[in-house]
Amino acid sequence: MNSVEDTFFNWNIDATFARIRPLYVASGIGFAVGVDSVIAGLLIFRKRRASTSSTSTDTLNRPTEGIYTFPR
Repeated sequence: MNSVEDTFFNWNIDATFARIRPLYVASGIGFAVGVDSVIAGLLIFRKRRASTSSTSTDTLNRPTEGIYTFPR
């Protein structure tokens, strides 16, 4: 990211910072939301992987190991 003084070298620095500050705030909020989304996705993925790796089940939540018994 360029410095404000480098990009707007012939502008009033105080006015430039006042103009650019909301963009910095929005950028920081967007970054925080992005990081939170990635962390939440990883936690959900780990939780699902941990719950499915302990026992294998089919779509009706029946164990898939062993002999199948058919309903009577």
